[in-house]
Amino acid sequence: MSRALANVVLLKLGWFACVGGAAAGDGWIGPLAVLGLLGAHFAWCVAPGERRREALMVATLGIAGCAMESSYTAAGLLVHRADLPHLGVLPLWIVALWFLFATVFDASLRWLRTRPQLAALVAAVGSPLSYLGGTRLGALQIDALAGSTLWTFGVLGIAWGLFVPTALRVAGSLRWSAAR
Repeated sequence: MSRALANVVLLKLGWFACVGGAAAGDGWIGPLAVLGLLGAHFAWCVAPGERRREALMVATLGIAGCAMESSYTAAGLLVHRADLPHLGVLPLWIVALWFLFATVFDASLRWLRTRPQLAALVAAVGSPLSYLGGTRLGALQIDALAGSTLWTFGVLGIAWGLFVPTALRVAGSLRWSAAR
């Protein structure tokens, strides 16, 4: 299995563990699964000499993603279940998912690094669909902005359309600086 395919499989497993666990009312299933999946990512998808740089990238982009997600929560765009474990304003399962998602920027999404417009488009369309899936499973609620869920998805799409190309650039610069 290629590195990129392994990364996609690990991400999908993590997404279902996090979102499915949250929807079932168990906020620990996803974070515990993500710990194992991150271990598998570092073992299967990252060369031994690249692990330190990969850990820095995952930490940097995971924290940045959590900051972006926190802004959605603070603005009232997303409503998370209050009965699940939280880390600050975010449920632990979202935090775990962001750190797992941070692994894609130097693996399965790496091919988009030289295509920032396409990266922005893919993110702007794909991310609202991911939130919609989480909503349909019952892991979170979308609070309609200006009375319209479409506006909310538009805001999420714009934010992700800016975040993903930036994250790809950060991942590339960390790779470049580590090579020096």
